Amino acid sequence: MNDIAEQLDLAGDALARAWHQDHVRRHHRSAPPNRRRLVIGIVLAALVVGGGAALASTLLKSAADEETGMTEGYQLFEGSRPHCVSLSRISFHCTLATAPTGEVFYNQDGSRARDVFLGMTAETVDENKRVDGACVSVSADGRSWNCYLGDAAVTRGLLSRDYLGAYLPEPPTA
Repeated sequence: MNDIAEQLDLAGDALARAWHQDHVRRHHRSAPPNRRRLVIGIVLAALVVGGGAALASTLLKSAADEETGMTEGYQLFEGSRPHCVSLSRISFHCTLATAPTGEVFYNQDGSRARDVFLGMTAETVDENKRVDGACVSVSADGRSWNCYLGDAAVTRGLLSRDYLGAYLPEPPTA
């Protein structure tokens, strides 16, 4: 189970215990239960759990989601068939089946440049085509990438905080 799901479970358990304790306390005093408070409590609990689930869906990304996010986030990955492995809830290691083919780089003499990818960065997007992170090439041939979501990408200097959440209807080129 991931960290956010565990936190949501703990929050739900705490709300249930608090409600139960309040319910028992009220019945021991023989006072009629305040239905308005009960309804407000249930609504608040639903909002907390619902808000947590919405937050979790934006922060959690599967390896398959990251593969799609790479190809839809940057034209460089077009046709490269990435395969990603989740390292944590915010990082992935991705290997491309073929070297990046979405763009071609040339030397000053006009010949095609090879092995130019080491250290190159590229943004990734979520299912709504909004920038959610970035990847950095860890190999000269461009077939090995480390990818990070959200603040982890910003902290590593892979993209600016202002760029997170930007809408990218089409993958940009270099």
